Amino acid sequence: DYYVDSRHYRYACLSCFYKGLILYNKKDYVESIRLLLKSLLISDKFNDDFIKAKINEAIADVYYSVYNNKEAIRYRKLASKYYNLAGKKEYALFSDVDIAREYAGIHQFDRSIELLDSISSEFDFEDDALKGFLTESYIFPLSELDRNKEALQKFREAESFIKSRMLNTRDCSIVADVLLKNNMPDSALVYIDIARKYDIDGEDAIQYHFFMKDYAKYCGNTVEYINEKDTIYALRNRIVGNVFKNDIALAERDFYNEQSMAYAVRSERY
Repeated sequence: DYYVDSRHYRYACLSCFYKGLILYNKKDYVESIRLLLKSLLISDKFNDDFIKAKINEAIADVYYSVYNNKEAIRYRKLASKYYNLAGKKEYALFSDVDIAREYAGIHQFDRSIELLDSISSEFDFEDDALKGFLTESYIFPLSELDRNKEALQKFREAESFIKSRMLNTRDCSIVADVLLKNNMPDSALVYIDIARKYDIDGEDAIQYHFFMKDYAKYCGNTVEYINEKDTIYALRNRIVGNVFKNDIALAERDFYNEQSMAYAVRSERY
């Protein structure tokens, strides 16, 4: 408020941005989106494409967290655009890979792979972390298309790029499933153990239980197979409940409605 009142717009913008990130980390997605949208609005008062890119990326992360992949894609495209305008090509490529992952999230697996192929064909960076992230992003869509041998090959490539850095922990359950489908159950259990220990959602992650369901079926354990299916349904119901509770699309609409009303009041006063 101090920075807004004193017209230090860059600091005002960053204050809203960082508070929005704090609220995001606290999983208060409705208040987070309000602060990030306010930050985006203030960013129009000064010229910094890099900051605009970071804000749009953060908004995309919020939408991703409430399973609204379509809106996440829209904001990631804006992030990529502003990163390119800021001359941050490598950042833009990370955003482009995220877009491909979002398409996989809405079951557009072929489109996801096409976009990853397009990024790969234009790739001219030596950044192993980016190469690893790009390569591991193939694993989920290939697995969902039952192209399990190709998924395993991409996993091996990603390992070679990432070296000492662990795979994205959210992908460890997916990797475990790919290894299981390639008849490598012991290796699969190593990765599911990593997911269990280090994934922020741990055993609450739905992908973890998809693997455990497949593993129970692989072992012929009918009781565990049914239990895991029940767990998946319960988690899905909880996810749907959280999506309705954190309806950030409505929060975004309300934010812009409030801005329009405030503008109308100012106009009337003039």
